[in-house]
Amino acid sequence: MKGLSNKFTIVPTGGLDKVTSFISLMKGNKLNVVCLLDSFNNNKGKQRLENLIQSKIIKEKNMHFFDEFTEMEKADIEDMFKKEEFLKIFNET
Repeated sequence: MKGLSNKFTIVPTGGLDKVTSFISLMKGNKLNVVCLLDSFNNNKGKQRLENLIQSKIIKEKNMHFFDEFTEMEKADIEDMFKKEEFLKIFNET
């Protein structure tokens, strides 16, 4: 079974609201942080993202959204899987 390389660590932060705090905590460790977030379509989320970039908390090229990896206009993590795959993972959990 293929999986994520051991050189990556996934850390759920609880969404865009908490990304700033998390990155601020990790900054001293000189980590290469990349955020993968649910898509959003409101101005509040867009403004928060722009503030993170303008404050140089994270580089724009390091911000990604699930819809970039699907054919959907808006996407969440569960949209990364086929329905059958998601149900199998969900039921096993």
